[in-house]
Amino acid sequence: MEQIATTTQPVSANNQKQSYLAGCLVVLISFVWLGFFSAISFMEAPVKFQAPHLSLSVGVEVGRIVFQTSHLVQWIFFLLLLLSLLRTGKLFNTLWIGWGGLMLIMLAESFWLFPALDRQAQQVIQGHILPMTTVHWIFVMAELLKIPCLLFIGWKTMKAFSV
Repeated sequence: MEQIATTTQPVSANNQKQSYLAGCLVVLISFVWLGFFSAISFMEAPVKFQAPHLSLSVGVEVGRIVFQTSHLVQWIFFLLLLLSLLRTGKLFNTLWIGWGGLMLIMLAESFWLFPALDRQAQQVIQGHILPMTTVHWIFVMAELLKIPCLLFIGWKTMKAFSV
């Protein structure tokens, strides 16, 4: 009997429930992603260079591996976020600007910033001393710009489904 009752629900109620669950996923992914990359970019990266017995070349080599892995995980977050956003229905029309900002940042990091930073890291690993470059500071700014994008998406989704 209970099974029959659930299958006779109006389609719109089922769609509304799916949209709500997708919204919950959007909020979860946004805030977990924010915490994930913030901890790596703004805590792990600078703190490791305070270790007195860690050489610059080893620190850069470890950082290179950590950031490559982090970036891969962030692409997974990005795709999961997109799939969840698309399931929220009309809400995506409001949130596309935050998602579009993330897309531009992720593409810039993948095809410009990380390759350039990787070349610099290889030089440091080989023993060359390099100053901080403009590319490094642009990367830091790109990471900082992810914060308002993810906060916007998470907060707007939370507000939309809190009624």
